[in-house]
Amino acid sequence: MILKLALTFYIKQLHLRVNCTPPAKLWGASQAKTVFLSSAFLGLIATLLPVGYSIISMTPSSACGPFRGKLSVYHIVFDLLEYFHIRREWLEIGRASCRERV
Repeated sequence: MILKLALTFYIKQLHLRVNCTPPAKLWGASQAKTVFLSSAFLGLIATLLPVGYSIISMTPSSACGPFRGKLSVYHIVFDLLEYFHIRREWLEIGRASCRERV
């Protein structure tokens, strides 16, 4: 059993020395990481484009769903901006009262 483990160890060590040499350039791993991140970013863009197109172009159901009564799915963003505009006015009043104290 010990002979088998020792033989396996030395075979794996020989395999590592022959096949797993460090790169000639020291920045090879950094380049590989950059290529991977670039391809991941392109994949993200490739998946977001069809989703964005479908959100913009498709009309929501008028009978049911969270977007009923809207002309398009992205019109909910306009409603949210109007809602936060009211909240922003409240924050500006709060800032004015803080300025008066100083």
